[in-house]
Amino acid sequence: MTDKRDDQEFVKDIVRTLDASADRMELRTQARVLQIRRHALEAASAKPSQFPLLPRWVKIGAVAAAMTVVALVIVRYPAPFSGGQQSKIEELEIVATGEPVDFIEELEFYKWLEKVPNG
Repeated sequence: MTDKRDDQEFVKDIVRTLDASADRMELRTQARVLQIRRHALEAASAKPSQFPLLPRWVKIGAVAAAMTVVALVIVRYPAPFSGGQQSKIEELEIVATGEPVDFIEELEFYKWLEKVPNG
């Protein structure tokens, strides 16, 4: 019981000391302190957001999980190689070289020959 009274006396002593030091402040400082206090009280009484702030570890975990899912999707389902653009560029280069037409007519044969092992 005496601890509670000692605590109350201690708090009262602190309040008296702070009030006395506030009375000795310059008017400019007092005005600034009152402005800061008013701003703090307004912020405290403002309606809190609907979504509570999540702890940092939850945000980091969510980002890590999202990155893992993206990596798994990329590894699991790689983009198919169409090769369409590359073959068109090769055909254009062949035409641009000025080779005889009979070579171009047999272009499919040369493509097949390139794919055959030991060709």
